[in-house]
Amino acid sequence: MNTLHQLILREVETLFRPFSYRKISLPSRIVMAQEQVPYGLTSQGLMQYYRQRAANEVGLILTAPVAIDDPAAADDMRTPRFYGGRALRTWKQICRIVHATHCKIAPRLRHAGMNRPTEGTEQTPNVLPIGPSGISPYTLEKNGESMNQSRMQEVVSSYARAAGAARILNFDAVEIDGAAGSLIDQFFRTETNHRHDEYSAHPISRTRFATNIIHAVRKQVGKNFPIIFRFSQVGIGQCKIPLASTPEELSEFLHPLQEAGVDIFHCTGSHFAKPEFTGSGLNLAGWTRIITGKPVISTGEEATHNHLNLQKLYQMVQSGEIDLISLMGELQTDPAWASKLHHGNTQQQ
Repeated sequence: MNTLHQLILREVETLFRPFSYRKISLPSRIVMAQEQVPYGLTSQGLMQYYRQRAANEVGLILTAPVAIDDPAAADDMRTPRFYGGRALRTWKQICRIVHATHCKIAPRLRHAGMNRPTEGTEQTPNVLPIGPSGISPYTLEKNGESMNQSRMQEVVSSYARAAGAARILNFDAVEIDGAAGSLIDQFFRTETNHRHDEYSAHPISRTRFATNIIHAVRKQVGKNFPIIFRFSQVGIGQCKIPLASTPEELSEFLHPLQEAGVDIFHCTGSHFAKPEFTGSGLNLAGWTRIITGKPVISTGEEATHNHLNLQKLYQMVQSGEIDLISLMGELQTDPAWASKLHHGNTQQQ
């Protein structure tokens, strides 16, 4: 017998209980966190892609990373734009299609920073990558532009404009991408941030660029529009030093972001069942929830590999350790995966 059929019904139902927060309500606890647009998908195909998943019990769709309107924001031509009349009209249609179901949707606003070709992209050739110190996270060599105060303010303003557009287009929230591979993350890392000013990688200064963005976004969208912030413990390439090695260090990192106006934290990069710190069973999202008191989204890809992992996930949600779980692998290949999970038809063995 399929092992999912052996699970107690109320355990499965845990992931399909509505989530209610003062700024947003979701029909289920499952979040589709898309990493990139499937290759070769047209605008019409993308609309169908989101429609199918929204109609199958996904609670929240976090779109593929979308580039803000800065010439150095996109890392390649597959990165969708979140600016310009044509692109925004497409996103408006996608938003409308998703809202024809009970699902909610938020764009993942991203600037690639140094995670961009030195020769630029086809759309913006000869535009160098930018970063806190112009240092590549892959080579740890300088091959881009170090941002001055004026350049940082331009990027901050671009984030605010993108968030404002999301609100006007009737999105339900915005996600600011501060996770591995993003410009914001490069400010967090000692490997890529060699500054000696108020934006240095010192624990007191490293979140300043991010908090400036959050403040600007909040001013643009108003107090009642949800802001999700995505972050990772470990970076990409050679950036392997964790942001925090103790709960105290994590608290020092999170509090400025919380105070700037983050409503929900999206904690990525760690196995959902892996304790983040020695001496505690809590994962990264669980610690973030305790420290900030804010709702959290936990990475959950490994949870879908077998029924024991799924049972652990149910327990974590049921106990309130985590609020929402982000998945992509199964939802990438099977748009009805969440509904099948709910009804025991995912063919898990």
